[in-house]
Amino acid sequence: MRTLPLLLHATMALSRTTTNFLNHDLLLKGLEDKNWFEKNIPLLDVPDKEIQEVYYYRWQTYKEHLVYTGAQYGYMASEFLSPVSYGAPYGGIVAAAGHHITEGRWLRDTKYGQDIVNYWLSGPGQFPKPMREEVNKDTSDWAHEYSFWAASALWKQYLATGNRDFIVGQLDNLVKQYRGWDTHYNEYLGLYWQVPVWDATEYTAASYESSDPYHGGAGFRPTINSYQYGDAWAISQIAALRGDSKLESEYRKRAESLQTALQKHLWDNNSKFYKHRARDDNPSGALLGTREIMGYLPWAFNMPSDDSKLIAFTQLTDSQGFSSKYGPTTAERRSKWFMYEAENCCRWDGPSWPFATAQTLTAVENVLNDYPAQNYITSSDYFEMVQRYAKTQYKNGKPYVAEAHHPDTDKWIYDGENHSEDYNHSTFIDNVLAGLIGLRAQADDSIVINPLTPTSWDYFAVENAPYHGHFVTVLWDKTGSHYNQGKGLRVYVDGKVAGSRETIGSIKVQVGSSPTSEPHLINIASNGQRFPQLTTAFASYTSPFDHAMKAIDGIVWRTGIPQNSRWTSYNSPNAEDHFGVDLRREQVVCNMKLFFYDDAGGVRIPSTYDVQYKTGNTWTTIPGQVRSPKPTTSNAETTITFPAISTSQTRVVAPNPGSGVGWGLSELEIWTPAIFHIRNENSGKLMGVEEKSTSNSANIQQFDSSESRNLLWSFVPSPGGWWKLQNLHSGLLLAVEGASTANSVKLQQFEDNGTEDHLWRVESKGDGLFLIWNKNSKKVAGVDGMSTANGASVVQRNVEPTAVMRLRDRRIALFGDSPPPPRQAAPHPEREVIYHCNDRFVVRSGNTITKYTTHPDGMGSNDRPSEAMALQFVKDHTTIPVPEVISSDWDRITMAYVEGQTLKEAWPSLESHQRSEILEQLKDYIAQMRSLKGLYLGRLAGQGVVVPRSDGPFPAMTDFHDWLVRPPKCIEEQSMHWHQITIQLGAEYPTVFTHGDISSRNIIVRDGRIVALLD
Repeated sequence: MRTLPLLLHATMALSRTTTNFLNHDLLLKGLEDKNWFEKNIPLLDVPDKEIQEVYYYRWQTYKEHLVYTGAQYGYMASEFLSPVSYGAPYGGIVAAAGHHITEGRWLRDTKYGQDIVNYWLSGPGQFPKPMREEVNKDTSDWAHEYSFWAASALWKQYLATGNRDFIVGQLDNLVKQYRGWDTHYNEYLGLYWQVPVWDATEYTAASYESSDPYHGGAGFRPTINSYQYGDAWAISQIAALRGDSKLESEYRKRAESLQTALQKHLWDNNSKFYKHRARDDNPSGALLGTREIMGYLPWAFNMPSDDSKLIAFTQLTDSQGFSSKYGPTTAERRSKWFMYEAENCCRWDGPSWPFATAQTLTAVENVLNDYPAQNYITSSDYFEMVQRYAKTQYKNGKPYVAEAHHPDTDKWIYDGENHSEDYNHSTFIDNVLAGLIGLRAQADDSIVINPLTPTSWDYFAVENAPYHGHFVTVLWDKTGSHYNQGKGLRVYVDGKVAGSRETIGSIKVQVGSSPTSEPHLINIASNGQRFPQLTTAFASYTSPFDHAMKAIDGIVWRTGIPQNSRWTSYNSPNAEDHFGVDLRREQVVCNMKLFFYDDAGGVRIPSTYDVQYKTGNTWTTIPGQVRSPKPTTSNAETTITFPAISTSQTRVVAPNPGSGVGWGLSELEIWTPAIFHIRNENSGKLMGVEEKSTSNSANIQQFDSSESRNLLWSFVPSPGGWWKLQNLHSGLLLAVEGASTANSVKLQQFEDNGTEDHLWRVESKGDGLFLIWNKNSKKVAGVDGMSTANGASVVQRNVEPTAVMRLRDRRIALFGDSPPPPRQAAPHPEREVIYHCNDRFVVRSGNTITKYTTHPDGMGSNDRPSEAMALQFVKDHTTIPVPEVISSDWDRITMAYVEGQTLKEAWPSLESHQRSEILEQLKDYIAQMRSLKGLYLGRLAGQGVVVPRSDGPFPAMTDFHDWLVRPPKCIEEQSMHWHQITIQLGAEYPTVFTHGDISSRNIIVRDGRIVALLD
């Protein structure tokens, strides 16, 4: 078995086969950035027009709430489109974070969901919060401002993605989050208390019966106790995955204790319902007289074990209970508080809140799937609730969601303009997929399909849902004539039938093992916080309605809302205008993503455009651009890749249509590996390794800025939201001497041995400066004695803001800053050599493979790492699995690794069906490569065709043939054979991308499938 590179990419199972039964263009019609949805979401086809319309609408609103916070924390999911005063740093609100994680688990690209988790459990969510009334006076960090079912949501994410490493890596964070509610625990009752407003439920029946209708009403509630039960149960399951039997037992007992206490203290046997119990001035322990919708939350976490309690669900269909045309209501109609003062925001005493509707639907889904058969709530009742929920999400005949809806009238009552549009405070997609269609995710390598669809439906389909790194398609065709794939219920896994039955009902199929994946790139153009040290936007003209910085704020909102996050040249007096980004220092870049804005009126997608970079004082068109097709809708991603350039500024130039009509951008992005300079704010110097050492235990010091790779650090994602900081010169990790926890101990570099002193986390100080924390010592990196001298030691210390290190936005692209450092033969690292031929080596170090040469000419001519660029190009434009490039330079390339065999090694032992499948994969991969058109013949870095004959690149095929072929001396030019050859070679053929050596030794397979193409 050979250890070889594997692509570490967040999009799951790119090489898996999909089905294509549905009309994708028709289903995605009207969505902005259709290609993103094609690549990321399961397609839905159902007879109910409203359910289907709202399904796709909610995917679009989910996408626009994905905010790129910056290089340090990646994406988070916002609640309101625009930040509010009581939100966490970068604008997050934890109240609906459980919804956000659950909803996003069905995205193919897992980096979004993982980033949201890390934002709350290891990023800004963990930052200190003021303990004031307006942001919850009883808690001290942002992840505890509101109740949050963190572990339960993450467990659901795991069930869909199958990414064991990610969830096990979060275990310590989840335990910390759980114990953060210890201050709210009452040992006598064995229950947690919460104030209704911090359950995200303002002005409830419970708070109205206190002295303070808004901040009052503290009590022992079904909400937080259900969340804590669900989280304790999830933590016990994750602990079992990690093999921690002690922790598993502890949290299983915590869950059981809460289960008993909830039943004992919060079940009202008279009204047959779970209710609020006031914490204060309640010596008798009386329960609230009003039934509230939160009484169903225990079933959303499978908490009740007594099936007789299911009688509570009769209230969902009771006309004096929660039943309503646009419901359910949040308080029962028979309550004296029903719709009390409901004309004013934000009452939870009757209005229909999607937040609660989604949770209630989840509870019903669990009852119908996980509890014994009963007559209190049926699948027909459930379907009617889904229909009402979809019907609620309309305004003026178009899909729409705001904060809360009137229960009986077709009107959103809490719907502030420029505030509540597309409110991201609930699930709907997950209810459709996991509930209605019945994708019941499992912890093993199987999935259960148990649709709750009505018997009147003759057909429905979910196509290419991502699941455990595979694609799952579910078809129901009563007659067999709708999809023409046969009658009945069929389940496909990776394009093949995995199970079927004639009638609607439960079916379990195997899906296979789950690959893992990690996000790895950062957007260096983004500066949503407008930190003064980071990038700035500039333009030749900006409409007074817009702002240039909004086009690099990490946000792309859909066109049809009043808010905007864009730059435009609307009403410009100029014939053409430009928009650009000042990167503030030289960066090496090789790509750009543009999201052109088009409102079909005063701002249109430009007819043409030019992408330029600044070299010296001159603006020059970037050479070698390869562009995706021109967009046809507003906010569709346009990708431009090109040979790497070094520049501090880049811009887009385009003509204005005239008569005041301009062009615009919602966003400009530049993506690179996560490579940083780390600069000390006090000294202004950069962190590097003493004497550029490549040895273990070499000290870390500070130095003046230079182009040395010794001053560059790659941030490698690690479990639990931690980072490993790898020096680009030595390949070793930032560590603490002797793994010490003492103050003033030196930082050193060391090979990856799995110790916690190799793990670091960054904490924003809110001004573009960051602390770098060590996991083991809980101390930050700083300079010994606050020195400003070269060679001063970098040490760990308690927080002293004047001397801590900050992440200076000296981020660089794939190949480091330009120009490269002086050539030196690469040292031979003392690591496992897995390949050696002449002056070329392949060595393994921890989780990486480095291929390097000691030859003075390096890896190729012109000092341009073409292989790294080609790998990145293939990754960006195809679904071909290729090794993830961590870093690259003139003499080396470092990539991730995985266990596997070359096809040459594996072929004799492969079954015939495996051989056929591999050949089909190769056929697809070659077709994908040849579909990529080029502008010249040569390598992607703008070099010649081959090494060492590095002539070119050539603008046309005939130029290439003129260089390549000369009449051999033994063949006269007038020879018939030579004449035929020159005619054939003289023809012009399309210039396409190809692999120069797709031999069996460059194809890596595992489990009978291709997992990587090399070289």
